[in-house]
Amino acid sequence: MSKVIYLSHGGGPMPLTQPETHINLINYYKEFGNNYIPKAIIVFSAHLEKDDFTVISEHPEALLFDYYGFPKEAYNYKYNPPTDNVLKEKVIKNLLEKNIHVNEAKQGFDHGVFIPLMLMYPNQEIPVIQVSIKKGLDELEHIKLGRAFKELANEEILFIGSGSSFHNLREIMGQSGNDKNNEFHNGLVDILTKDITEEERTAQLIDWRKLPNATFCHPRSEHLIPLLICYGIKESKAEISFDNIIIGKRNICALW
Repeated sequence: MSKVIYLSHGGGPMPLTQPETHINLINYYKEFGNNYIPKAIIVFSAHLEKDDFTVISEHPEALLFDYYGFPKEAYNYKYNPPTDNVLKEKVIKNLLEKNIHVNEAKQGFDHGVFIPLMLMYPNQEIPVIQVSIKKGLDELEHIKLGRAFKELANEEILFIGSGSSFHNLREIMGQSGNDKNNEFHNGLVDILTKDITEEERTAQLIDWRKLPNATFCHPRSEHLIPLLICYGIKESKAEISFDNIIIGKRNICALW
């Protein structure tokens, strides 16, 4: 069976360059990768935002180092997994059948893809396909994108929504705002785990800005949108598989 996971991917390359700041997350990644070996991985990263949903099925060896100000080694990482053209065609076919317009492109993986995968599956043996999020960041549209992947749920695929459940860069390193962050996360965890109808859960996820301090934690929603895609794949309550501190701020990972 497939697994679906929403990950908080941490601060740029810091899980590798400054592991002491992300040790809880690193241990979680490694344990997850040791316990579940999928046949393929499909990633929805907050750092790939396109005019239309876009499938990155073929990738150059060179990665996209979409961060700045880090040590030299942070710009020399390699992560070059195989491609899977059969799965790519299934993905595109499913999206088109659900009337979701989709493009195909060749692009290097961004750090929302290669940083967690370097820790989870360092051998680079599992095929990886990336699917973009869409500009406009419409919540329901991204839940519908997730729904289009339901038919692949029995194919031992790991679906990863790579974002961050706290993403206010001005506040991320300081100690201020932790009470606000906790109130937001308490509300988000409640939506994801409580026993309600899926119609209610969908509506509450779409209206996530009604949660306490929502726009303090997410001035822009691109790092939360992958969570909505993951939910759309399963449309059921989640298990909170990680709830801990990353560089001073509470973050969660949600598993289906």
